[in-house]
Amino acid sequence: MISGGASIEGGTAGQAPNGTPKSAVVACQNPAQRIVGTGTGIGNGGQQDQVIPMAVFPSAGLDQATGRAAEDESGLATPWDMDLFLVCVD
Repeated sequence: MISGGASIEGGTAGQAPNGTPKSAVVACQNPAQRIVGTGTGIGNGGQQDQVIPMAVFPSAGLDQATGRAAEDESGLATPWDMDLFLVCVD
């Protein structure tokens, strides 16, 4: 939680077979809060130049979002996961 009625929420798309796009869904923990910003990251050995964040889709109510990422055309030999972060405010 950060001050001023705001929080940063995060979640991770679990590892799946390489070549499979990954999705994560994260929600604001406080029902009174709404999303004002998002961010993505690649973890667990994912190479930044071979994984492409494809999209972040906020829900209609702006209380949760879904993020997607995929490997580029050359793929990866190591497992990776996608992290999704939300900035939620009152």
